[in-house]
Amino acid sequence: MPTPERMQRYRDVAARRQQGVVVLEDIHDPHNAEAVFRSCDAFGFQRVCLIFDEEERFDPRRVGKLSSSSANKWLDFEVYSSARECLDVLHGEGFEVVAT
Repeated sequence: MPTPERMQRYRDVAARRQQGVVVLEDIHDPHNAEAVFRSCDAFGFQRVCLIFDEEERFDPRRVGKLSSSSANKWLDFEVYSSARECLDVLHGEGFEVVAT
C-alpha cells in the first residue's frame, strides 16, 4: 500500500500532465511506437490515439512488456480504424490538428 506522501506525489504528477493528444497512424514497427510512448510519458502527454488503417493492429499495452520500458502502463490508449474516425472524435472534443 502506497504511503500518503507517495499518493500525493502521484496526484501532483498527474495534475501536471499535458492536455494535448498524440496520434500515431499506421505504425509499422511496434517498437517504434514504444519509443514514442516513452517520449509521451516523458513530456507529460497522457492520451495516445492509434490509427490502424493499413498496418496490422497491435496491443499497445503489450509492446515493450519484456523490455525495461514501462511507459505504456502510464498512458491512456484509444484505437481507431481510420484517420477520419479519430479526427471526428477529437474535433468533437474541441481539439485542433497542430502538426502532421
